[in-house]
Amino acid sequence: MGRDDQVTITLAAVLGFLLVEIATRTAISMAYVGGAFVAATVLVGPTTPLGGVAGLIIHDGFHGTIGYWTAGTTAWVLAFACGVVWLASGLSSGQERQGLESMHRVAPAYAGIMLVSGVNATAFGAWLVMVLGAQRFYTAVSGFLPGVLAAVGFSVFGLAAIGAVKRLGSYVGQTDTRGHSLFESESHRRNPKGPTTGTAIGVFFIGTGWLCGVSALDVFVHDLGLYPTASAFRAFVTGFLGSGSPIATVGTTALLSVYNYGELAVVLSAPVALIAMLWWCTYHEQVLSSTVHGVGIISGGLSND
Repeated sequence: MGRDDQVTITLAAVLGFLLVEIATRTAISMAYVGGAFVAATVLVGPTTPLGGVAGLIIHDGFHGTIGYWTAGTTAWVLAFACGVVWLASGLSSGQERQGLESMHRVAPAYAGIMLVSGVNATAFGAWLVMVLGAQRFYTAVSGFLPGVLAAVGFSVFGLAAIGAVKRLGSYVGQTDTRGHSLFESESHRRNPKGPTTGTAIGVFFIGTGWLCGVSALDVFVHDLGLYPTASAFRAFVTGFLGSGSPIATVGTTALLSVYNYGELAVVLSAPVALIAMLWWCTYHEQVLSSTVHGVGIISGGLSND
């Protein structure tokens, strides 16, 4: 870590402390502050969120309020920022050159990156908050999601503003930019290899399934908790579905499984999602090429007929 990075982290920590203090006094959601930290990953540099969360931790420590949400928000911001850095490394060198010439043209790409990373970071943050015992998964999700929208908005607005300044003849981004923002990183231009569009799309759908599916499951499991025992719930299901028919048997078994193991399924959702993402990142090219080949064979067979 260079001296410039250390200075950036220090300044971000000071600013982060002040932003958290303002948010606390004005009852502004910490998700918006976290979204600003993540947007700074693109606009300022990838080390900025480290300073931001350091400011958050110092603030909560100073006020004696370190707790579940400190850990959850810190993990959410860092996971969000790491995802942005990883996905941004997959931009092509052509997109990089285009971004250096006109930032507003590359803003939609970064908005997509923010969205993909934000969905997965929100699912992870909500899962961690739930595991720590602070809130249920679905309620934690509603706390983090505004920060994703804030990060997208701040980054797009910032990139558009930089593009406007450059169009006015500013020299911003034309000097040595090592250690600065992601779209101006020299090391990034030298290493354009990274996650492909197919990788990003797959990660987005896996993360969306994790976020939405587990949220729905968690709401259902919470509602099932109104029944104090499995016997009481079985009696309700039997009275609703009846007994003796195959549909009633399957329905009763499925609902009782959710009653008994729904909480465990929510807890295990994170490792399952992680395994799915690792599998997709490793084998998506083979899967896509096989799918295209199969479609080609079917189309060819149909055309021959």
